[in-house]
Amino acid sequence: MSTLELLVTFGLVSLASHRIGKWFTAIRLPYITGYLAVGALAGGFVLDILPKGVDTDLRFIDEIALGLIAFVAGSELFIAELRERIRTIISISTGVTLVGLIVIGSAVGLLASVASFGDGLSRSEILAIAVLGGTVLLALSPPSTIAVIKEVGARGRFTTTILSVTVVMDVIVVIAFATAASVVGAILGDGGLSLIFIPILVLDLALAVAVGFLLGKAFAFILKWRLPRLAVAAVVLAAGYGVYELADLVSHWSSTELGFKIYVEPLLTTLVAGATVANFSTQRNTFDNVLHRVAPAVYVAFFTLTGLSLKLDTLLAVLPVAGVLFLVRVASIAVGASLGARAAGESAPIATRGWMAMITQAGIALGLARDAAIQFPTLGDGFATLIVAVIVLNEIFGPMLLKFVLGRVDEVGSQDGRVALIHGLDRNAIQLAERLEAAGWTAVLADGRQDHLDDHAGEGDGDRSRREVSLIISGTAAD
Repeated sequence: MSTLELLVTFGLVSLASHRIGKWFTAIRLPYITGYLAVGALAGGFVLDILPKGVDTDLRFIDEIALGLIAFVAGSELFIAELRERIRTIISISTGVTLVGLIVIGSAVGLLASVASFGDGLSRSEILAIAVLGGTVLLALSPPSTIAVIKEVGARGRFTTTILSVTVVMDVIVVIAFATAASVVGAILGDGGLSLIFIPILVLDLALAVAVGFLLGKAFAFILKWRLPRLAVAAVVLAAGYGVYELADLVSHWSSTELGFKIYVEPLLTTLVAGATVANFSTQRNTFDNVLHRVAPAVYVAFFTLTGLSLKLDTLLAVLPVAGVLFLVRVASIAVGASLGARAAGESAPIATRGWMAMITQAGIALGLARDAAIQFPTLGDGFATLIVAVIVLNEIFGPMLLKFVLGRVDEVGSQDGRVALIHGLDRNAIQLAERLEAAGWTAVLADGRQDHLDDHAGEGDGDRSRREVSLIISGTAAD
C-alpha cells in the first residue's frame, strides 16, 4: 500500500472513529475509548483495513499530535492562577510524585518479573520498564478534568485546587519522563549506567527549555499579525512536527560529531512553548482559541493511530496485569495526595477525597507511552500495550470518580447568585474574572468591539472558567 493510499484509508478510518466516539459518550464511556477501539478493530489483528506496522509508516501523525497535546498542556500552566494556592499545589504534587514513582515503578518491575509481558527481558530491561512505567502512569489529564468540571458546573476551593494540581503534575511528569528516558538510555547502553549521563541530562533539559521558550516567543510574534486562524493552526502543527525533526537531527549530529547523544526532549520543548505564550505574552487567549479549534481533529487521528498500534493478542494477555496496576496507581495517588495535603495544612475534603479527582489519564500519558515505545523498541510490544491498557482503565473510571467526588463536596452547580460584570477582554480583566471565579463568582466579560469578542470566542472551550463573554452595543448587552 502506497503512502497516499495509507493516508486516504487512514483518513476514512478516522472519520468513522470520530462518529463512533460520539456513540461511546452516549453510553457514558469516554470518546477516546471509542477512537482506540476503532483503531484496534481496523488494524491487522481484526478487519485488516490497515496493515500491521502502519503506525510506523504514519509516525509523522504521532509527532504532529504529540506536539499539539503538549502545547495545550503548557498553555494551561498559567502562573497567575496557581500563585495563591502554590504551597498546597506543590505539596500535593510532590507527595503524589514521590509515592507514585516508588510504588508504581516497583509494581511494574515486579510484575515484569512474573507476567508474560516481561518474558525474555534482562534485568536491565526490567529496571528500564519499571522506571519508564512508573513515570508514564503518573501523568494526569487537565483536558479531561476540565471537561468534567464544565459538564457539572463545579466551582469552589476543592475544584480549583485539584485542577491546579492536575496541570502542575503534567509539567512534573514531562520533566520526569525526560530524566527517565536519559536514565534508561544509560542503563540499556553498552557502557551501562554511568554518572556521565548527569551533565548530558542537564544539557538536554536546558536545551529543551531554551528552544521551547524561543518557540513560544515566535508564536506570540506570529499571533500579533492577526493571520487567518487556519494559517496559524498550520504554523502550530508544523512547529510541533518540526520540534521532533529537530530532536532527531540534533541526536544524530551529536552522536556522530561529539561522540555522545544530545536529545532535546520534544514534549518538554513544546510544553515550555505553550507555557511561554500563556505567561510571557499577551496572546494567551488567541493561542488557546487556535489550539482548541484544531485539537479535536488531531485527537481523533492520534488516538485512532494509537489503537492501530495495539497488539490485541498481547492486550488480552495483559488485561489482568493492567487491572492490578490500575489499583496500585489509585492507591499510590490516594496515599501521596493525602500526605501532601496534610503536610500543607489542608484538611477534609482535599486531604481525604482529593485523590478521587486525580485518576483520569488521556493525551499526555498516551503520548509518553508512545514515545517510550518508539525510543526503546527493545522493551517489547507487551510493555507499551500494558501501559495503554492501564491508561484506558484510568480514562474510563477517572471521570466517574471525579463526578462523584465533586458531588460529595457540594461544588456541583453551586450557583450562589454572585455575578460580576467586567468590561474589557484584556489580560487584567481576564485575571480578575479568574480570581472571582475561584472565589465562587460567575464572571461576565463584556466589550464594545466585535473583533475583541471574536478573538476570545473560543475561550469557553479552551480554559476552565465558567465566565460568559458578551458584546455591548450602545449600552445593550448581547450574548
